Amino acid sequence: MRLSICVLFSGLVISMNTIAGEVDICGPHVTKEATVDSLRIAAVQYPMTAQASPEAWRAKIEAYVKRAAEGKAGVVLFPELLSMEGMTLYDPEGRNPREAIRKVARELTPQFDSVFKTLSKEYGITIISGSWPEIEGVEVKNVARVYSGGNLLHAQTKNHLTYGEITDYEITGATGNALSFQLPGGITAAIAICFDSEFPNFLPASSGTIPEVIFVPSMTSDDNGRHRVARSASARAVEYHAYVVVTGTVGGSAQDPVFGTNVAQAKVFEPSDKLFPSDGLAAQGQLNADQILFHDLDLKRLRESRRSSHVFPAKILHEAASSNILIP
Repeated sequence: MRLSICVLFSGLVISMNTIAGEVDICGPHVTKEATVDSLRIAAVQYPMTAQASPEAWRAKIEAYVKRAAEGKAGVVLFPELLSMEGMTLYDPEGRNPREAIRKVARELTPQFDSVFKTLSKEYGITIISGSWPEIEGVEVKNVARVYSGGNLLHAQTKNHLTYGEITDYEITGATGNALSFQLPGGITAAIAICFDSEFPNFLPASSGTIPEVIFVPSMTSDDNGRHRVARSASARAVEYHAYVVVTGTVGGSAQDPVFGTNVAQAKVFEPSDKLFPSDGLAAQGQLNADQILFHDLDLKRLRESRRSSHVFPAKILHEAASSNILIP
């Protein structure tokens, strides 16, 4: 049994001997600053239900944020397109999903942008709000947003879309690559929305950063999709020598005109390297349950592993991109 002495602040465990100085995060071109040794995450397996009003919907979301904060989490992760619940306010029979999702984008996304800012400040927790439709020009994008301290910290648009997103909702993918960002405490992170996680090098070596934590908000309708996302997330943990946190929506049924069936099991993956368990699975929730998975990410151990590892693909690719050396 390991015992460590630390300071807990909003789910971030700060080592007493690093708070006053600069610490190398062990990733190329990462800003040096005082950093944290551990991060408690809360991954919400979110049940999809019809909503009676925006106020009732806010109360539902806030209840999960409150539970995550009470569990001393520093970050709470919601799943992809939980925003589809808002479609039931406009099109409960699911007759015109393209127009309904545009109404959510025009009317509810801005409203809940303010809600998440308020909740992140009120509960002292960083919120990854799943993903929400946003209108850019005439196009609908699928965007994940990160809030902390009452502010918008980061926004990530989904790049690779599924067939249903394109045909049923007329969502358009982004043309750029994922970008990393820094969580409070200097933790470097990135977001891969569901299908994006299935693509290697989703955060290109040329970007100059290697995230320590990758968040994967997802929405899958069957076990095939659930396993694809999970196995891809496990591969990203090896590729980036990082923690990868996955969660998704649960509930609904094949007869539901708006949500359909939702299948999910929150998981936390870690590198399958010497300082970690060989199977690379750190934690997992109960399949299809309405629950929050809590887990402490040991960032100190991750950084130690990164310093000594000889199986760190993203670092090898970064070094090759920096020196223009081709890796066979």
